Amino acid sequence: MRLPSIVGAAGFAVIAAAVQLGAFKGIDQWSIDHLMPWVSPAAHSSTLASTLLPFTSATPGAEIPAKLWLYPASVPIAGLLTAGCCAHLWRHAARLAAVAWASAWLLGNAIEVVGKETISRATPHMTWQGYVVPLPTFGDSFPSGHAFRAVLLAFLVTVLWRRLGFPAAAWLAVLLPLLVVTNAHAPSDVIGGGLLGAALALACARTSPAASRLRGARAVERPSRAEAETG
Repeated sequence: MRLPSIVGAAGFAVIAAAVQLGAFKGIDQWSIDHLMPWVSPAAHSSTLASTLLPFTSATPGAEIPAKLWLYPASVPIAGLLTAGCCAHLWRHAARLAAVAWASAWLLGNAIEVVGKETISRATPHMTWQGYVVPLPTFGDSFPSGHAFRAVLLAFLVTVLWRRLGFPAAAWLAVLLPLLVVTNAHAPSDVIGGGLLGAALALACARTSPAASRLRGARAVERPSRAEAETG
């Protein structure tokens, strides 16, 4: 594991400990009070439908574009996209890279589940119709799976197709704050998920040179075959 990956993993561990100890309590509460226009006591519930679909009939119309932007980082879509990238690597004989990225996706999702089961924060609250209402679903939402999957996917796409690096980075740059604005996660969740994704992606990056060399070799082979046919 390379040093940047170790630094990312250490950063994730520090953020997780800080969330558990309440160090982000003020920042997370401020974000609920000022950065989440659609937050409500029922807005953060998680169901099978919310996992599979980008929005429901109850989603405010102004929030729909944001939900669509986040959708590629959902479990089913990110899983399909990552699987497609790994299949591409496998077909091009970069099997170590394919296994590494697929394993990173599975491991990161497992860490997300364990984190949400074990790491808790003091329950945030909001003012609703003149009453202070607790928001318990924010109490066990660390780390953000959407942030993790988005970072991992953006790295993977950039490794495979360099020309898509800027669009992938732009998508990621908008997605991370949208996770807060759409009241999906508190800032500490997004930071933690992003660091988790970066740590795992950087750990997989050491497998990418083999794939790059293979793409270069195939590019050289194609003209040779064409010349052989014309000759």
